[in-house]
Amino acid sequence: MPAAVFALGMSEQIGLPIRDWLGKAPFFWFQAVLATAVLWITQVFFRRGRASIRSRSPNMWLLIAIGTGAS
Repeated sequence: MPAAVFALGMSEQIGLPIRDWLGKAPFFWFQAVLATAVLWITQVFFRRGRASIRSRSPNMWLLIAIGTGAS
């Protein structure tokens, strides 16, 4: 799913005018639905990262949560 979001976002850079084919509004909503699904799938990282902060024991889960949130 993240690859699909990336492919849609970068499609114009490689010469595929997907936004022109779909139209601006449907293209936006398609990206929004895919990005929401990615956030839903990665919520486990955020929960475990929050638990690391609460226990004052930073670990790899916190690092993954920060990286996921930044991306």
